[in-house]
Amino acid sequence: MYLLPGLIDLHVHLVWDGSPDPVEQLRKESTERTLLRAVRHARETLEAGITTVRDLGSIDDLAVDLSRAVERGDVVGPRIVPSGRTIIMTGGHDPFWGIMVDGPQEALKAARHQIYRGAGVIKVSATGGVYGRTEGESATHTELNPDEICAVTREAHKLGVPVAAHAIGREGIRNCVKAGVDTIEHGKQLTQIWPPNWPRTEAPWFPPSSSTDRSPRDRRSRSTRVPKRKPYSPSTRERSRPPGRRTSRSGQGQTQAPRSLPTAP
Repeated sequence: MYLLPGLIDLHVHLVWDGSPDPVEQLRKESTERTLLRAVRHARETLEAGITTVRDLGSIDDLAVDLSRAVERGDVVGPRIVPSGRTIIMTGGHDPFWGIMVDGPQEALKAARHQIYRGAGVIKVSATGGVYGRTEGESATHTELNPDEICAVTREAHKLGVPVAAHAIGREGIRNCVKAGVDTIEHGKQLTQIWPPNWPRTEAPWFPPSSSTDRSPRDRRSRSTRVPKRKPYSPSTRERSRPPGRRTSRSGQGQTQAPRSLPTAP
């Protein structure tokens, strides 16, 4: 028998049904039925040993209401940190649960509204995606403008709320880094070498949908944190290695901390 601390899942959508096309399923069913499924998923998540989730997108802010129901003890589930609806450009990614904005003032108002609604994290779509719209969308296209993302991050951080950004394309990732978002979701075009003209950031990179993009060995070799250090060299790497216990030859002890991505020379 083993004792394991509660796990944390940083990117979930409790309203989804897990089918090949969850968006189409949302369109066909009522909000009440979607909520009932989210309640069941919350219970099953907790039973699986996950005690905290970050829900990054739900229609009608259902995850916000579900989070409150869990806190009150009305339903059984993990601690939920919800974003509710996503802040997107007009016609942007995930329109089915998006708040469409044009310009920094509308982005500011949307951020304030979601925080007022009870969001524990603000979600923005900085690029297109691979689902949601049948035409007119590309995962590499930038969507929200830099000033719109900056307006969201400034206001959210002022009120103590973090910002997560859906960002797949390179320029969209760059806009998020410059705006100071807290986490980058997906990050498909984030390269192994951090571009030298990009600002340094401490934003972690969470690739929830990248499991089929790289081999297991490649996924294990990558860090999820963009580096904030001097240009790579063997001596620098050894001096800046995070403290941690090495695995002994007998197999006892903990493994050392994962390597960070090298910066460009």
